[in-house]
Amino acid sequence: MAPDIHCSTETVDGRVVVHYEIRNPGTEPIHLIDGKRLPYQLTDGATLVVLHGVNPPDPGRLYNMIEIPLTRPLAPGERIAGEQVLPPAMLRDHYGEQPTPAALQHGHIQVRCDVGWGTTPITAASRRTMSIQQLLAWQQVTRSAAFEVVLP
Repeated sequence: MAPDIHCSTETVDGRVVVHYEIRNPGTEPIHLIDGKRLPYQLTDGATLVVLHGVNPPDPGRLYNMIEIPLTRPLAPGERIAGEQVLPPAMLRDHYGEQPTPAALQHGHIQVRCDVGWGTTPITAASRRTMSIQQLLAWQQVTRSAAFEVVLP
């Protein structure tokens, strides 16, 4: 069963903070992408996406090495939470950073939270033989509804 992802914002000391919570509503563990750099921030058209998962690589770029992250189990009923201050100074995805477009730095923007997960773990042993294409085929993505945020 897919995880639930709840995404909301609040303004704290003049800064907009996106809070996300991922919960496993099922009866079996699910496995979430794990990493210290999460969540990533990227764009999907005009929407800012807070991603707890791995995005596809840019097909127009050549990468020397692509990290295959480990996963962590999320037991039935268990929750994890995170947050992201908006607007981010830089957008950061699995492959690097880029400047945040001006359209996502002030005024009304759309925000969505996504989580990448699977039904089997990615271990230190299994990631050695896994390609990014295999990781993306393994990864299922659950998305929150997009909502409007007003940035100062």
